[in-house]
Amino acid sequence: MKSPFKNWTPSQVLAGGFLSVILAGTLFLALPFSASNGVSIGLLDAFFTSVSSVCVTGLIVKDTPADFSVFGQIIIMLLVQIGGLGYMTSASVIYLIAGKRIGLAERLIMRESLNVLSMEGLVRFTKGVLYITLVIEGIAAVLLTIRFTRDFSFIKALYFGVFHSVTSFNNAGFSLFSDNLMGYRGDVVINTVIMANIILGGLGFIIFSDLYRYIKKEIQNLSLHTKLTLATSFLLTLSGAVLLFVFESYGSSNTMQDASLFDRIVVSLFHSVSARTAGFNSVNIGDMALIPCSC
Repeated sequence: MKSPFKNWTPSQVLAGGFLSVILAGTLFLALPFSASNGVSIGLLDAFFTSVSSVCVTGLIVKDTPADFSVFGQIIIMLLVQIGGLGYMTSASVIYLIAGKRIGLAERLIMRESLNVLSMEGLVRFTKGVLYITLVIEGIAAVLLTIRFTRDFSFIKALYFGVFHSVTSFNNAGFSLFSDNLMGYRGDVVINTVIMANIILGGLGFIIFSDLYRYIKKEIQNLSLHTKLTLATSFLLTLSGAVLLFVFESYGSSNTMQDASLFDRIVVSLFHSVSARTAGFNSVNIGDMALIPCSC
């Protein structure tokens, strides 16, 4: 019998793969033992959470730490990781681990997924993506774990460290605190690590590849794409932080009126970085000034 998927284009296979991951995530999250109280959260809420996780959006209709069990939270973390890496990149990693050959059809889909023009060195690039992801998330997880051990047992601190490392590097806003990161508003370690992860995860692997080749002297100059991305990211982050600092410190906002100068700087930088699609917050967004400044 002829497969109905045989004539699908790489884009169709990619979209179908993401949909399959979302539906699988929905079924897992709808299971009773994914909920903290042992009662299913329902297909609609499970579907929304799965979509938000795979698309690394971070919007929630359920309180992640209160409404989901550890199993449910791990499913969310895995969905975020798959969504952040990309469905085809994740599938290719499984192929490589299993020792299977990646054929032409898979390479075409990988090229579409990674948004590159050439298939040359595609498998090597995919391995580099995995390596960079594991190294950065690993370092961030260790740093966050060390910090969280001041508040929790080692096992819980490790779990919290890994979870927030994955969700921040993949620019998803899921947190294991009901108030997101408001309890760590001025914490240097938490804010710095999360910000660094968001920035590094948001730059993209093509930028990493270009920087690596430049450092190794394989190329003489960075590409225009890399230069523009780095310059724009820096300018947007800095300008956003300055505007937030001014509007929230001297406007009609209640977010930072009781904060020290240092905390105001940290909060402004954090929210400027987080606004690049990460979705984390260290102050109540609803309390931010509607009218920017009254000065």
